[in-house]
Amino acid sequence: MCLLSYCATHLEPHQSTPALMRHRLIQPVEDLESRICKIHHQPLDYVCSNDQNILCYECLDRDHKNHNTVKLEVWMKTKLDQLKYSQEKVDELIRQRQEKIIDLQNSIQTGKTNVERAQAAGRQCMRR
Repeated sequence: MCLLSYCATHLEPHQSTPALMRHRLIQPVEDLESRICKIHHQPLDYVCSNDQNILCYECLDRDHKNHNTVKLEVWMKTKLDQLKYSQEKVDELIRQRQEKIIDLQNSIQTGKTNVERAQAAGRQCMRR
């Protein structure tokens, strides 16, 4: 298992050298130590729903066997999907509110026009 985080230049051997192609690589991060279990020195690849913790395989196997756990990538995709859904709902609410604002502005304008007509008609009546 390769625990190094490489840039594109350093990634090339992992894509072309057979011995390195078996390495499981992660996205480059600034603080790689934050992605490694401090106890077992393994990648943090799992999420425990019960405890809301990120775990390595050893932690999962020892302390979280009977908990609801999922691969970190799956958990992240689920969370991203939930965020997208929430964003869509918020966008729809904003659109509805904007339509209501436009309707209210139109109603205000119609009301002003009606007032102006009534005032003009009142002035016409007073002149007669």
